[in-house]
Formats: sequence, structure tokens, C-alpha cells
Amino acid sequence: MKPVIYLISGLGADERAFGKIRFGEYETVPLRWIKPLKKESLADYALRLSAGIDRGRPAIIVGVSLGGMMAMEICKEIQTVHTIIISSIKTKEEEPAYFRWFRWFPVYKLIPNYFLVHTDMILRFLFPGAAIRKWGTLFMEMLRANDPVFLKWAMGAALHFSNREIPPQVTHIHGTSDHVFPHQPIKNYIPVKHGSHVMVFTRGTEIGEIIRGVLNEKAPAA
Repeated sequence: MKPVIYLISGLGADERAFGKIRFGEYETVPLRWIKPLKKESLADYALRLSAGIDRGRPAIIVGVSLGGMMAMEICKEIQTVHTIIISSIKTKEEEPAYFRWFRWFPVYKLIPNYFLVHTDMILRFLFPGAAIRKWGTLFMEMLRANDPVFLKWAMGAALHFSNREIPPQVTHIHGTSDHVFPHQPIKNYIPVKHGSHVMVFTRGTEIGEIIRGVLNEKAPAA
């Protein structure tokens, strides 16, 4: 039985973020964000999110950024054929140094909800100038579809990501110009030269080629 690929997008995004990635003949199913419980940890949320995975079929998980962190938690609890994370971190040891500062001073909590989803501040932080013109409208559409309460919860949950376990079936794809998760603390990954944090948008064709290569090598045939 051919595995199903489950897609987990990054913070503020949805499955449209994978629009330029071609997965070959695999069926793809998005795991869409659900409402978090009060004070819920990222690990507990990820386990609830995994209810969208059909346990009767072999599964592959592909997660981007926050979705990659979710994928790491899920693949510890569910046996996957393969788990691929992109522009993310596998363990707490790979977190950027600024995470510690934001744990002590959670200034994101002070951002007004309306401002969080209607300003282009996040867009300008993530996308280079030329990429804004190409991808800005789509990204803002996805961002505005999010509940600001979820966005703030997700920021806090990511800052307290505590995973220290890396299952053997995990592959990590990471850009060398990612300024959200700088590559220096990250170990054992496939580098994408000059790839940014949003390279699933800007270099989706290339990312797709890498993913298909990984799956052709490691995933079982139907």
C-alpha cells in the first residue's frame, strides 16, 4: 500500500505553501491547524493534530517551520515511513539563541490581535524584496485567515519546544540563509545554498526535487 503524505504548514500559512512542490504520485493530505487548548504544549497539540492521520495506511509527514516541530513530536508517537522537516528544528538544542530572550521577555503577547494579522511586518521580515512582489498577496491571504489567538499561542508553544529525540526516519532540509532558524546550530541536514526560511515558496521546485529523491530512496513501493 502506497504511503500517504501528510502536510503540516508553517505558522500563519496553510497547504497553499506547498503549491510549488511536486510530490510525484503520492496522495497528499493537509493537516490543518486546530484550536489549541488553554496552556496546551506543542507536544500535546501535535498529538491531537495527528488525529487527522489514517492509522490504517503507511504515513509520510512533511512539515515546514512550526509544522516541522509538530512533525517531530508526531513521529515519536506514530510510526511513519518517513518524516521530512523543512526550515525547522529537530530538537531544543537546535533552537536559535533569541528563543531564550523571548522566553524571558514574551513581547509578542503585547502585539494587538488586529495588527498581528493585518500588518505586512511579518511579510517583510520573511520575504526578500523581490519575493514579496511574487508571494506577498498569497501569504497575507493565508495569514489573515488565521485566528490571532492561535498565532500567539503558537509563538509561545514554539519557544518552549522541548524535544530531544530524533527518530531514525527523519530527514531535515534547511536553507543556509534562514534567519528565523539559522543553520549554524543545526546538525545532520540537507543544505539548500542561500535558501531562506520561506524557500518552500521561493524555491519550491528545487525542494520538490530533493523530497522526491529522499522518498524514492527510502519509501516502500505500493
